[in-house]
Amino acid sequence: MPNSTERTLSDDVLRCAYTRITDELRHLLMRCIESAKKARTFGSVFAEPVDYIALQIPDYLEVIKRPMDLSTLKNNLLLGEYSFLYEFLLDMELIFSNCRTYNGQNNDGYYYKAAEEIEKFLVNQLARIDGLEFDFEIYKAITTVPIPVIPDYLSMPLSVAELQVLLRRLAELPEAALTECVHFYLTEKGENPADFKGTELTLKFVSSDSAILRRLDKMVRRKTLEVKEGRSLRTKKAKP
Repeated sequence: MPNSTERTLSDDVLRCAYTRITDELRHLLMRCIESAKKARTFGSVFAEPVDYIALQIPDYLEVIKRPMDLSTLKNNLLLGEYSFLYEFLLDMELIFSNCRTYNGQNNDGYYYKAAEEIEKFLVNQLARIDGLEFDFEIYKAITTVPIPVIPDYLSMPLSVAELQVLLRRLAELPEAALTECVHFYLTEKGENPADFKGTELTLKFVSSDSAILRRLDKMVRRKTLEVKEGRSLRTKKAKP
């Protein structure tokens, strides 16, 4: 019978851990998060960052060194902070381990029970994603045993599909945000953006710029999110 270490590092665990987070998977993961936030019993407990001021728990940041919640997890997905599934799962697990660590069995175990229930709910949601081959046992293995380091993701060339998505997102940005992203790219390439002022600029992406392009992609995602949040805020203010 294999021991726990052999089980946690088995092929099925590593295969799942190293699953690339494509745009399609990112969308599905965000849907799972939204379902968890709306869970009837305890979903709201983890929906937003812990407001330790309103809750009058000033020692929260002394105990919890890296806070995490479902909204932050979703935003990290949108910003492209996770390249592989195991990175997402580690932050997801942090939401619930933080809760158990800080609260323990206080308040008749209310928050401990909340963490247990929503964690299992979210794992079950992820397990329903077609082709993921994911279950609670694999989840626990990924989040309890260090995953071996893999080659630097930044050095991996963007696929044709990734480049197409990057170009589409760039084209959809407002002029100010687009200019900021273009200036970032030129600066990363060692160029002075001021040298191109007043000229029509055509960007040519090459595979040798993999690290720069992935940093640009992350910036474009961030700008896209900022634009969406700005529009949402303006819409709310406009409502009577």
